[in-house]
Amino acid sequence: MKVSYITATYNDKNLKQSIESLLNQAYENIEIILVDDAGKENREYIESLVLCKQIILVKHKLNIGLTKSLNEALKITTGDIVIRHDSDDISYEYRTQKIVDFFVKNKDIDIVSSFAYVDNGKNKKLITAPTNDSDIKNELLKNNCLIHPTLAFRKKILDKTGGYNEYFKYAQDYEFYLRAITLDMKFETISEALIDKIYSDDNITVRKRKQQLFYELAAKSLHFANYEFKYQFLKSICLTLIKLSIPNWLRNFRNKL
Repeated sequence: MKVSYITATYNDKNLKQSIESLLNQAYENIEIILVDDAGKENREYIESLVLCKQIILVKHKLNIGLTKSLNEALKITTGDIVIRHDSDDISYEYRTQKIVDFFVKNKDIDIVSSFAYVDNGKNKKLITAPTNDSDIKNELLKNNCLIHPTLAFRKKILDKTGGYNEYFKYAQDYEFYLRAITLDMKFETISEALIDKIYSDDNITVRKRKQQLFYELAAKSLHFANYEFKYQFLKSICLTLIKLSIPNWLRNFRNKL
């Protein structure tokens, strides 16, 4: 099986270490689609990647954002499996092999995620997720329980799902998951950490938390509009509003503990 990694970068401080973690994968049949979204940092390193046979480099003159950049990468992929990778995170050496082995053994599964260690520079904390299809779907109806940069899926599902919804500047992964649920895609989570998720003050998840939650509300509204799940919709909306009420300083303090 050929594997396509998709990643987009915009002034990421940890880019070199992140890309090196992909180039050092034990599984060799991979391609890396790296979209340089018109950042000013890492210019020398990014230019050096042109010589790497495993990397397909897409360079933008203007910044178009993560969602459109990921869709651009998806159009180029030639692999049987597509794996997300954030350009400041670290994929473990055996990540690709684990995912390929999983898809080979579980032919009915369309989308898979994994656990991850979150690294805030001071300590590392294991982040888990529901592991079986029904539990994942039940939790996704409440909140985004999956870690986007752990995502992997069979490329053929794009024939049904399409790519990311470009109206979603943030929470594009959550909208994608809810859309996949409506199309009866099957989910599962590998119950071990396969990446280090790096958090810093520059991380989009940290800086744009409230915007992400507003887009999460929009994704829920789109999804529940197709069903008679009025109680679940109201409950889900309330959970998101509670999240919005938590001050950033309190959330950041908790994450650093």
